Amino acid sequence: MQGSTLGPRLFTIYCGGIPHNINAYHYTCYAVDSYVITKDKDLGNAIRRMEQVSRSHIEELERLGMKVNVKKSEVVIFTKKALDVHEVRLGEEILKPKKFMKVLGIYFDDKMTWEKYIRLLIAKCSSKLTVLRKI
Repeated sequence: MQGSTLGPRLFTIYCGGIPHNINAYHYTCYAVDSYVITKDKDLGNAIRRMEQVSRSHIEELERLGMKVNVKKSEVVIFTKKALDVHEVRLGEEILKPKKFMKVLGIYFDDKMTWEKYIRLLIAKCSSKLTVLRKI
C-alpha cells in the first residue's frame, strides 16, 4: 500500500466493506494502517482466530487489487497475565508478539498501561519547557 494513489479518506471508503467480509470482532483502518482485533478467554483460540481473520483480511485486500507486505505486520497480545512467547502465523511469515504498538502517536502496551506513553509525553513537554524558558 505504500505510495497508494488513494488518500486516507478514499482508502477508508474503498476498504469499507472489509469488516463484513472477514467476520472480524473489530476491524478499523486509516490510510495504510489496518487493525484486526479478536478476543477470547482462551489465548490459543484468540490466536487461531486472529490468524484466520488476518488471512481473510489479506485475501480481501488482495482481491481489491492491493499489495500486502506481511513482513510489516505487527502483533500485540493484550493480556493481564504473564505470557509465554507465542507466535502468530500469517501465510509464510511467523510473527512474534511485540510488547507495545504505536497507533497514530499513542503507545499501547501489552498490559494496557499508559506508562510508556505518559513518560514520552512528559519528556516531550519537558523539552518544550526548556525551549520556552529560553524564549
